Amino acid sequence: MPDIYVGYMVSGPTRIMDYKVTHLSAGGRIPLPRYDEFWDDYIRGRGCASDLVLGAWCHLVCDHVYNAHTRAFIKSIGVSSS
Repeated sequence: MPDIYVGYMVSGPTRIMDYKVTHLSAGGRIPLPRYDEFWDDYIRGRGCASDLVLGAWCHLVCDHVYNAHTRAFIKSIGVSSS
């Protein structure tokens, strides 16, 4: 769900939104989605979350882990991620 309006995963979205908005990230070349902030804002204390909300959270966790490993790899070969 977070990638729908970014513009590169789904063709012809009704609008384009910046990755840092849809993924709660600070931006940068390889941003780290703030999945913990999403959890606190949309899941914690609500008793029950829909499959859609949990799926969006899972997506953010996966993107965070992938981007963190990507940052570590490119740093290990001497390439800057900033």
